[in-house]
Amino acid sequence: MKTKWLLQSSGLTSSYIEEVADSLINLGLNWVDFGIVDDTLTNLENILNIENEIYIARGGTKLLRMLQETKTIETLNPHLSREQIKNEENYIKRLRNSLDYDEKRFDMEYYSTLGLPLLNNEMEMCTVDNLLYSEFEKDMFIKPSKDSKAFNGGIIYSGETLMNYLMRTPHRSIDEIGQDTVIIAPLRTIKDEYRFFMHKDNILGSSRYMLEGKVKPSNFVAQEIKDKAKEYGKLYNPMDIYVMDLCSLEDSDEIKIVEYNCWNCSGFYHCDIKSIIKQINVIKSESSLN
Repeated sequence: MKTKWLLQSSGLTSSYIEEVADSLINLGLNWVDFGIVDDTLTNLENILNIENEIYIARGGTKLLRMLQETKTIETLNPHLSREQIKNEENYIKRLRNSLDYDEKRFDMEYYSTLGLPLLNNEMEMCTVDNLLYSEFEKDMFIKPSKDSKAFNGGIIYSGETLMNYLMRTPHRSIDEIGQDTVIIAPLRTIKDEYRFFMHKDNILGSSRYMLEGKVKPSNFVAQEIKDKAKEYGKLYNPMDIYVMDLCSLEDSDEIKIVEYNCWNCSGFYHCDIKSIIKQINVIKSESSLN
């Protein structure tokens, strides 16, 4: 079955958009761009059609939330035709299927219960509302549990509250994220960090983005790290295609899983974008035949 790639062209860095677009063009794949303005998917009226195409989306985490939460196609775009509105059930299903995403399976609150070799296995959890004005007694690592990124993860310092932290980092409305779970974990000194694009336990692409504690992106990943990624790929797959970040530590020889991410919204770093897109296109085309 024919694929159609949907590429978000607003709200993301221009270099990122150009790299993906160039790969799609060089591969001769069918693609169209869209934007996100407030809560509207622009150009959607020119994307939806009666052809039985497989949509494959690349965008930001806001796209995840919009497609998961929408109940009618008109809430995504008010400029659709009567025919498109009439077939909204089919279109909403196809748009959601353009993302390899399941909110629960990408939620660290869930997969932390599976006995995986996670970096933050000593974590504690609390809702945003319950933690908002509590002062931390020592420096800790903090991040949202869900992959939809309510705020950016980082270090919250002794004496700070979550409200203080949110004031200095990008975040969604506190009213919107109040019941979201927050991960709190002891600080660990990461030595090297890696990103893997995976299909089940097969590596589609990989790159390093930290070396000896410093940001040093490279497309070189040692074979022993790749072997560990394949090993961990047999333990858990949040979806058939996903991103898994691994790291090594200063105080341990173990390789740990940092987190899982939806590949549709994950940065490529120094991975071979063209190769990954080509492989995913084949996987999606072949899966439609089964």
